[in-house]
Amino acid sequence: MVDKAHRLTLLEELYRNSRVRASHLTEKLHLSRQTISKIRTNLWEKHIIDRPTFIINPLVLNLQYFFMEIKTNPSEPKILEQIKKNDELASIDGVLGEYSLIAKFEVQTKKNFAEILSQIDENISESLFSSYRIIECIDIFKVGGFVLERSHPTKKLDDHEKKWRLLQLLQKNFNIKRWPDRPNEIFFTESEQQLLDKINLSREFNRFQVDNIIQDFTISLNNEKLRALISGGERIYKEPDFSTKFYLQIQPEQMSQYTMLANRLVKEPNIIDLYRTGNEAGLLAIVRTRGLKGLNNFLKHLYEKYPIMNTHTTVVVEEIKPAIYPPTMKIANEICK
Repeated sequence: MVDKAHRLTLLEELYRNSRVRASHLTEKLHLSRQTISKIRTNLWEKHIIDRPTFIINPLVLNLQYFFMEIKTNPSEPKILEQIKKNDELASIDGVLGEYSLIAKFEVQTKKNFAEILSQIDENISESLFSSYRIIECIDIFKVGGFVLERSHPTKKLDDHEKKWRLLQLLQKNFNIKRWPDRPNEIFFTESEQQLLDKINLSREFNRFQVDNIIQDFTISLNNEKLRALISGGERIYKEPDFSTKFYLQIQPEQMSQYTMLANRLVKEPNIIDLYRTGNEAGLLAIVRTRGLKGLNNFLKHLYEKYPIMNTHTTVVVEEIKPAIYPPTMKIANEICK
């Protein structure tokens, strides 16, 4: 009999390694290959798994990350729709506070981001109620719960525009042959599929791995759907470990402590992403906890354990474009050791 525990175990295994062999899954779950395939198909159909993906090591490619806090008028959805069309958009959330949206962009160069800004400026100029503020990241320590490997040398992509475009497409669904449960058109437009058909996908994919550009293979989850699976549709006293998302700006007690503090904070399983920024606080963490009470406990823990002067929290009320995060605290603990 397949139950909730089987589904969660499968999600945990796929998060550790979305290329995991079927033989490992049958041994781990004590189920047949056919049953495991049915469970995975069910997770697709319920949109709990958003897509199979991988973690790019941005340190190898020297990628640039920017966060944009955006103030919008709810009666003018055009700005949001335009932002969502950007291939460089990594995630976007609706938040509480002075700004209504926070968007994260992953780009090759500052010039690429300047081009995105020009497009956004055009859209904002048509509205009387919109503005934005930019947070530039100058270093990155953790992504999707995975601590980044910092020992590999910087690598430049040959024919970089084309290769970067290919990496972006593969992040949507790299396991085209291993994950046949959903058709490609769910992930790729017609023009994107035509580009993939023109290249030797296996050769390019293997090259990305050899060059350490791809660090880990994982899955992207839909938070709302995962909550429904774990709570069973009941009231949220059975909330998932990471049901609630926050942006947390952290200021250390001394300026000299930024790197030391970041290298310690990456071990915290509730911190999913961690960046060094150019703003006053200095560190920006994406934090997930089990509700607001979990956040309060986590903040108390931070102040007791680390040399922190101040923090500022922004609460996410809607995850518009899902980001990568672990399904359970158990997995978060394992991958950030």
